[in-house]
Amino acid sequence: MEATYRTYFMRQDGAFNIRFFIFATLALITSGLNPNAYHLFWEYFSGLFNLFTTDVIGTMTGKRGAGSDWVRGVVLEYKPLTYFYKNMGYRWLMFYWIFTVVLYIAMLTKYLLRKSIDLREFFTVSFVVLFANMYARGLMFSLPVMAAYFGKTLFELSPPRATFRRIAIILTSGMLIITLLFGAHTGLTSMQALTPGVTKDWITPWYPTKAVDFLLKNRIAPPMYNYYTWGGFLIWGTYPHYKVFIDGRAIDNNANKTADGILKCYPGWQNKLDVYGINFIIIPLVFRESGYVIPMGRNLAFENKWKLVFIQNNSAIFVRDIPQNREIIQKYGIDKKRIFYEIIAVENL
Repeated sequence: MEATYRTYFMRQDGAFNIRFFIFATLALITSGLNPNAYHLFWEYFSGLFNLFTTDVIGTMTGKRGAGSDWVRGVVLEYKPLTYFYKNMGYRWLMFYWIFTVVLYIAMLTKYLLRKSIDLREFFTVSFVVLFANMYARGLMFSLPVMAAYFGKTLFELSPPRATFRRIAIILTSGMLIITLLFGAHTGLTSMQALTPGVTKDWITPWYPTKAVDFLLKNRIAPPMYNYYTWGGFLIWGTYPHYKVFIDGRAIDNNANKTADGILKCYPGWQNKLDVYGINFIIIPLVFRESGYVIPMGRNLAFENKWKLVFIQNNSAIFVRDIPQNREIIQKYGIDKKRIFYEIIAVENL
């Protein structure tokens, strides 16, 4: 579209390439035949964009978070960078913010020298910076974009006067110092990547390590219902003996909604467990990020058809009360009062 505008309205020769235009048009048309092409990306983009604009407006009006989705309140990806800095001790984020300041200084210096502002560049950088600071998942998208624009800005900062050349040298030296400091700060941790195998530091008590050991020891019959964030860990820890109900990618939207509705105990959640023939459930009782009590664990305490057979480190396993599971229930059955004791213990951590 921009090339067409430049060619036919601004009369710039060479801006429009007819072969590329035809190829891009055919690619867009044929992508409609693939249900996992633009449909998937459009749904993801539109949902994220609506979330972003809602939160920006909420921040400007002082009402951010009012009526927000429950999942947004507990999933780390949707939390701002300040949460990680203040609550989780991610001090290395200071380097990201310093880099942001240096980038803006370099861009503003370039605009002053040229006596003109590149609005597309300025708004692109500002958008990715704002997006990254509002949602942690935006950090990985913003870093390559910011690095590219920083390199572009330094390349364009080449005025004839020696004074301004010194500015470019100072900015480049500053970024080199930041890079070296960041490397020194994270170097010891990064060395783990060179160590074969998986270190104990990679597996925290917040993952159901003991619950997985219990499953592998007793081989409770599938199928299972699991907490979606644990899906990847359960695949890694129990393959090939078990298949998960869902994992953190949540690729299928219908499966995602079904799993979410069961976890939150929306109307009909018990029936969905019956429809899928779920034989055992493995879930946490408390969201570790927010401290919210998970509705499903609390409600299962009052469901007679489900028996508690394991509870430890915020992990719980429930089995269906049927003859097939009678032996494991008799051997490992636990009073469901322990659910509330465990919730209190986790909340007090």
